[in-house]
Amino acid sequence: MTIGELLKKEKTQKEWVGNIVSTSYYAKVEKNVHRISAEDLLALLDYNNISTEEFFQELKDSQNPLKSQKNIWANTVISATYNNDLLAIKRVMYEIKKSDLPQDNKEKLLLESQGMIESVKMDTIPNYQTDQKFIQKIKKEIFSIPETNKYKLSLYANFIHLYDYETSTAIIRQILKKFDVKTSSTKEQVAIGTILVNYLSNSIETSHYDKLGYYFDFAQKLPITTDIYLIKCSIASLKNLWKYHFDHNPKYIENCRTIVKTYNLSGLKEVGKSVQELIDMEIKKQK
Repeated sequence: MTIGELLKKEKTQKEWVGNIVSTSYYAKVEKNVHRISAEDLLALLDYNNISTEEFFQELKDSQNPLKSQKNIWANTVISATYNNDLLAIKRVMYEIKKSDLPQDNKEKLLLESQGMIESVKMDTIPNYQTDQKFIQKIKKEIFSIPETNKYKLSLYANFIHLYDYETSTAIIRQILKKFDVKTSSTKEQVAIGTILVNYLSNSIETSHYDKLGYYFDFAQKLPITTDIYLIKCSIASLKNLWKYHFDHNPKYIENCRTIVKTYNLSGLKEVGKSVQELIDMEIKKQK
């Protein structure tokens, strides 16, 4: 993938250029007819609030067959997890084992994939108990990462349910204290949003309602973008359930049902089903 192709992937020409370069010149850059200067490219990325680090990393990854394959595997595993398709995840794990990736990269990808298998089993098998050896392994991996980088955030976001409530609360507090929404990348914001959704969902499910206001307020700081829209919807439904717990106003339940309907109409029926289960659980608690 070239710079022009990557630019074209992000936004339309009008959204991109502002007053930095002419639309006609930019169109030729997209078609790889013209080259763009480093100064103009950086100005465009800054104007559109796009992380230069992520942009150039994606450009670099797209020109590396193994990196591209890793992205394909990641997307396949995410889709398979959503559809509770264990066989598809296992096929990806087989491909990873047979690949030419360095051994440490293989081990990380296999660990994440195994975690997704555990997540599917927890969602589909009644009273399923996650393998304790795996729990210790994933916790050790998260703990071994010295800084709160994108990988650590993503890993913790996916496996927050492996920690007890008190430990999760302490870890999240530390993460949020160091996290600056304004200077963070989109992928970091998505990871933080996912952590908040999973933490808030687990808290409401286990009747830990006190002090959740802090986390809802923090979630409010996340920008409303296409990448974070689904997260924003999930947080909105959780916030309405939280409010319903305290004053029992039926309008909050209706708000949640509207969000469920939106999910279902959008084809995200599994997400809608999860929210509906939380609604039913909360109503049952109040009886």
